[in-house]
Amino acid sequence: MHSIIKILIAAGLGLLCACAATPVQKWRSEPLTQTIAAPGLRVVLEPLKENEEFFVGFRLTLRNDGATPLTLDWNQTRYLHNGRDLGVFIYRGIDPATIQGHIPQEVVPAGATFTQEIFPLRTIAFLPSSEIPKQGRRGFIPGILPSGENGILLVLGRDGQESRQKLSVRLRAETESKQ
Repeated sequence: MHSIIKILIAAGLGLLCACAATPVQKWRSEPLTQTIAAPGLRVVLEPLKENEEFFVGFRLTLRNDGATPLTLDWNQTRYLHNGRDLGVFIYRGIDPATIQGHIPQEVVPAGATFTQEIFPLRTIAFLPSSEIPKQGRRGFIPGILPSGENGILLVLGRDGQESRQKLSVRLRAETESKQ
């Protein structure tokens, strides 16, 4: 009789544990995107999630509405976390050997739009040199962006004049129950 009661109690506890809510982290961005509009220029920064779970980088969109080309200086453009400069960004197709101050500038012609998925160098891991990335894949694995203010100090040039644009979003993880 005692063994039947023990089995029933164990089964009941197992059922309760199986039905209990499991906490999960949901990452959120405030705002969802950050936009700057200036004469002849529109910039949008959108945080990107990996597998719909956590943020790993950004989609940067530059719209050149000016009459002359716009240049983006990747060597001076910086990843910012909580206002601190934490290095450069990289993107698919970049040669790891060019990262140390030799990343070519991006030229956005007048009337054109440039879009690039970018990732802080500080948070990524490159694939081994013996491994070739599959078609359409990056040659690196992005890491998780930390909670807090994450953004970019964008360095642009037009007609010999340099401008700096700062855009950021606040990322945070919230714990929710998973039923």
